Amino acid sequence: MTSPTFRNGGTLPSSSAAVECGGKNVTPALEWRHVPAATLSLAIMAFDTNATTSRHYWRWFVYDLPHGTRRVEASAGGAKLPAGAVRGTTVDGGRYFAGLCPEKNAPHRLVFGVYALHVLPVPISPTAAPAAIATIITRYAIASGRITGTLSAP
Repeated sequence: MTSPTFRNGGTLPSSSAAVECGGKNVTPALEWRHVPAATLSLAIMAFDTNATTSRHYWRWFVYDLPHGTRRVEASAGGAKLPAGAVRGTTVDGGRYFAGLCPEKNAPHRLVFGVYALHVLPVPISPTAAPAAIATIITRYAIASGRITGTLSAP
């Protein structure tokens, strides 16, 4: 997995911050290749490793991406997706990319993962909790790739 927006381990654009933190909730563009032939669909998950919460902080879920997809464009809330793609519910209850809101002197690390799945559609209830979505995606994955970016408070 790569991004034309940032390099692995590099800095995410400030637009990836939450609106209330001076950003625009914009997902970076993401790209991947080497998808196994047995892939029926793809999924993307974004996990904030530094969110100050007792729960895992899932900031974005997309699943049922067509198996031929090799890129998603940068977009506000992760809205620019191929036809058929489904956005899952994040930990704050939304179905969008929830931008980061790092505290001063405490950068956040956001891990984006793409998952090649052997099912379509992915059997996820529209009301599934974020932990259940992550578990189901991982259960059906036959391959995956990751890229990590960081964001600091302005």
